[in-house]
Formats: sequence, C-alpha cells, structure tokens
Amino acid sequence: MVLLGCIEPEAGNQIADPSLRGLKFTDLQSHTPAAPSEPQLSFTVLTYELDNASLNSLSKVFRRLTRHDIRYDNKTAFDANGFAVGSAAGQRTSEVARALKEIGAERVKQGRVIVPRGAYEFLTEIPMDAQSMRFPTSHRTVGQVSLDKGKLGWLLSVKHDESEQKSALVQLEPAFWKEGMSDLRLLSGKVPYKYQTFDVGRATLEMQPGQLCVLAPAGVILQQQTLCRRLFAGNEQTTTFLVILFNGAGR
Repeated sequence: MVLLGCIEPEAGNQIADPSLRGLKFTDLQSHTPAAPSEPQLSFTVLTYELDNASLNSLSKVFRRLTRHDIRYDNKTAFDANGFAVGSAAGQRTSEVARALKEIGAERVKQGRVIVPRGAYEFLTEIPMDAQSMRFPTSHRTVGQVSLDKGKLGWLLSVKHDESEQKSALVQLEPAFWKEGMSDLRLLSGKVPYKYQTFDVGRATLEMQPGQLCVLAPAGVILQQQTLCRRLFAGNEQTTTFLVILFNGAGR
C-alpha cells in the first residue's frame, strides 16, 4: 500500500511578500522530521501572480534557469500549449528570487507537499463544468477530450529511482480529476480521485535538495485554446505560475 502525501496551506500572515525581503529559497527548507515508517519527500510550492501585460518579462527569469536536463513526453506539444519549465540550484536560486522581484511577480500563496516516492499530489485545482475541451497536440494539430464536471490542475508525482536516494525524480503534468475510484487514496484514508493526465504537458526532471523549478507560461498567452490558458489563468488581468522547491528526503 502506498501512503500519499498532503498539502499544507500557508498561514494567512505569511502570504504575499513579492520582494521576499532577503529570504533565500534555501531558507524555506523544512526541518520537520517525517514519519519514521515511510520515506518522505518535502516540497515547498509557491504560487506567483503576474500582470498579463508583463508576461513576456518571464524570459528574464528563465534566463537564470537551465532546461537541459528536463525530459518531455512530447516537446513539440509542450511548446505548442505555451508551457515553460526550468530549474536552478545553489546561488542561482537567489538570482531567480531577484528576477521575480524585478518583473513585479507577487507571491500570493505558499504551501508544502509531503509525498513518498511512487505517489502523487495535486498542486493546483481549477473547478470545471462538464465540457468538451480542445488543445494543441503539435504546432499544427489539435486534440479534443470530453470531460465531466471536476477539476483541472497540475499533478506532481515522484517516480521510483533507487540510484540516488537523496534526489527526487519529479514528474509534472496537467491532469483532470473528480471524486471516484482511486484505491490508493481510499486505502490511505484520503478523498479518492479518478484522474486522467495530459501527456502533451508532461515534463520530468531530477531534483536535488535545495533545487527549485519554475513552471510557467512561456510568454504572452494568446487567445487560441491551449492548456496553458486554462492552467495558469488568474483573473482577467493576471496570470499565475508556480515555483517548486525540493526541500529533501528523510524518514
């Protein structure tokens, strides 16, 4: 039986300090010991908000990130849907924090995800009514899927990787879910989900403790139907995106 993780919302007085006031991403690492019976991996998830008119300035953030070691199920479809992901470690994390401040990105939410290897957790959720949804499967082709009433969001899962226990092989992908028949969550006492993922937005990277990744739009979100428009939608004037820090693993 696999025990699944949980996301802990940030206390109200910790929300939204866009400048970070000198806070380094490494300062966000958790020092709380995990349950002794199961190896746990801890992630800090920061949600940022940026004015739509400033979306192209995200390129200043991605210039401080590396994208060389990221694997995609379908890189062409990933790009066609408007996604971008990159990672940073060491001193680069402070450079990313400064770049976020410079472009005017505001941190609006902070949470912690604790998940064992081989398990998953949802990082975001957007309520949806039953509908037929279209999205690019390449720069020239479009796919379509019929969805029931449920939620759309980003799914984080940690794949089994016995070669290096200190690192985490992290997979990020869009997913749709609803309450249903998910035996693992049901057996572990959590709300059961029935979900399906979109491989056109799937990316995998290996993360070391203290390393972060940024999951965001590649730039201005155009009007055509893409998964990017749905997954990063804020309000009419803003767009949201994620900064995910891997705190480390323990027991």
